[in-house]
Amino acid sequence: MYKNAILFTTVVLALAILAAAPPLHAAIQEQVLHSFGEDANGGYPISSIVADSQGNLYGTTFEGGDGFAGTVFELTR
Repeated sequence: MYKNAILFTTVVLALAILAAAPPLHAAIQEQVLHSFGEDANGGYPISSIVADSQGNLYGTTFEGGDGFAGTVFELTR
């Protein structure tokens, strides 16, 4: 009987915690920061994006730049 009471209390507490927690599917807003074309600014981003401590983003492109050999880009905050 005592074990059932502990189990029941644990389940009720877990359900209360889950009910009070914020939803995991909170609204996410997306925004286009830059459109890559086939020009000197770079085309076809190929690397992962890296952010610095100020929120600037860095990456590389496959085409564009001098001789269309690719670019390293920075998107400033």
